Amino acid sequence: METLMDLYNSVQSPLEDLDKVKQIIKVYSDSKKNNRDFYDDLIYLNSNDKINPGYSEYSKEAPIEYWKFETWKDNIINMTPEKYATFYGSEDGYYSKEFITLRNYLKSIDGKVSIDNFEEIIQRMQSDNSIKKSYEKYDYTINQMGWDYVSSVDVFEDKPFKIQHRLYINCDGQSKYYLIANIIDNFTENGIPMFFKYNAAFRDDTIVMWTDDNNLLKTIEMLRKAREDLPNISIYEPPILAGAIDGWLGYGSEPTTLLNGKRTSFNKIRTEALTNAITNAYSKYVLQHKNSRGLSEFEIAERDESFIQSVKDEIIHSSKEYGIDENNFCFDKKTVEQMKQTNNELEKNFVMAETSDALFEQRRREAILIADELLQKPGVDWEDLLDKKDDRQVSPPKSSIVTDETQNLEALLAELNKIRERDEKRKAQKQTGWRKRFDKRDKDYYKKAEAYLLGELKGLSPEERKRGNQYLSTLENEQNRDK
Repeated sequence: METLMDLYNSVQSPLEDLDKVKQIIKVYSDSKKNNRDFYDDLIYLNSNDKINPGYSEYSKEAPIEYWKFETWKDNIINMTPEKYATFYGSEDGYYSKEFITLRNYLKSIDGKVSIDNFEEIIQRMQSDNSIKKSYEKYDYTINQMGWDYVSSVDVFEDKPFKIQHRLYINCDGQSKYYLIANIIDNFTENGIPMFFKYNAAFRDDTIVMWTDDNNLLKTIEMLRKAREDLPNISIYEPPILAGAIDGWLGYGSEPTTLLNGKRTSFNKIRTEALTNAITNAYSKYVLQHKNSRGLSEFEIAERDESFIQSVKDEIIHSSKEYGIDENNFCFDKKTVEQMKQTNNELEKNFVMAETSDALFEQRRREAILIADELLQKPGVDWEDLLDKKDDRQVSPPKSSIVTDETQNLEALLAELNKIRERDEKRKAQKQTGWRKRFDKRDKDYYKKAEAYLLGELKGLSPEERKRGNQYLSTLENEQNRDK
């Protein structure tokens, strides 16, 4: 089982490759020389070789937008007070004028929406004063210049999740639509929350997907599957500052540190760290090498490879004040600490589940052996054993008859109950057969225990079930003889 820390150790940092560090130095040097933006030059770096990078057409965009509207519409129509409270924190708004107005309107157009007219309906809701306020309050769209968004939180009206990680896919304008369609289908089918944005594909971060600790590994698994399902799409190197997963999928921690007192992006905060690091390394180098004055950062890197290493060291040192992990430039330090904590919790739950399953299997086999011994004892009233009315018994009569066998069986049954209760919570399944409790004071306890264990035999493995069927046949024969 891959864990979060396994992933952390497998993600290749951009600083591991000195050629990449040299490439970063070149971009910095060129942008400075040509008075360009260092950040912009970095995020467009790996897209220069794309074929028709900005290729986009409405025929491919429209199905995605139509799907978002239809899904949102259906979820508003079928919203329950309970789901509303889960998403918005209280049921109160469910009965508000705005929500009722929106819901009634969407009900009135249900079945009349098509890929040809859905945009007209949206425009109508945005301009009609009778519905405009309601639509704006529950609008599912996210607006940002140059980006389109798909969010299961807004489209499905799901509960928000904490954003902790980013995943980058660098593809061309044609491939992105096939990828997006695959992501929507597979993530929806597997119940994995999705929140991503996509652009016209001029940049290296064509698709940026956000997720949290609990869904990071599943999200990566789904994206790997998408790559397998679509072998002919064009995928390019991820953004140069992102970590590399399998050589094509980029990773970046959601920033945990503010930049100039404001929230920022993964690439921007690292661009700031790089600027400081390269500037410091260059100043130190020129101070120590008088003959290098007048040379650019990249010209020094071309002549002296030790400068590249010094820039790398300065980047690691400079990264600390930005909360960046010292061991891997694409991770934030706080993110790694949180991953360790979540990783330990997930591993602990996994071990507990494995232990619980093994212990349950062991106790079940012990129960079979005890049942085997009990059912071979003479004087058993088989007809009573077949009576399952004890499930409804709430106050058994008292008795002073207590044997070693009943005491041992009672302890075993109590432990089996505890194991099953834990298993029920883990699997979120209701299994009513284990709600039954026995009391040693009950004069019929011995027989009820036999009947209970006998009933459990019906859910065993084929070999165990075969033995159980033999017991049932014996019961039926005994019953027939008593008639």
